[in-house]
Amino acid sequence: MFLLRKVKREYEACKAALEDQLPLEGVVCSIGTRVVGFSIGIPDGEGLFNCVFEKTDLNLRGCGAFVFSSLAKSLLGRFDRMNAGEDWGLNELAFAKRSWRPVVERPIFRLTLR
Repeated sequence: MFLLRKVKREYEACKAALEDQLPLEGVVCSIGTRVVGFSIGIPDGEGLFNCVFEKTDLNLRGCGAFVFSSLAKSLLGRFDRMNAGEDWGLNELAFAKRSWRPVVERPIFRLTLR
């Protein structure tokens, strides 16, 4: 149930970011006319790009790696670091993110308004 709530919040945040026309940039990958993944983010300070939203077709093996590497290639020469975001507590996602050999891993903190 926790993951389902998190997915819904992620969907709403992504939708709002796209509707608000934030200065996002990224890549969209397709096979024919079918979109199979996208990765978008925003510059954050000197030399850092934050990958904010990335969604891929989980039934298409290697799609996530292809989308992420496509984003990285599109940013070459403009940024020297890229934040790939959190792993949502999913072992598979954590493993995939570590396979890119991050320079640093930082803990995620959550604030709750009461």
